[in-house]
Amino acid sequence: MIQHMLPLPCVDCGRPVLPEQTWHVGHIMPAALGGENTLENCGPSHGRCNVKAGGRIGARMSNTRHRTEGDMREW
Repeated sequence: MIQHMLPLPCVDCGRPVLPEQTWHVGHIMPAALGGENTLENCGPSHGRCNVKAGGRIGARMSNTRHRTEGDMREW
């Protein structure tokens, strides 16, 4: 259904997502950061942008966890 509404801006980079491109449904506010799985919080995302954004968020969460665990070992 959304395919018929393209081009729309990518929720990650803002450039147009064209119907012939590979695209994902992306979160405007990432789920990992508290965003909800609602239509209002979703939109088209270039495949590469969506995977790249998820990798950055995952790394940030993982690095934060490792720093916290490292701080605990120092006690």
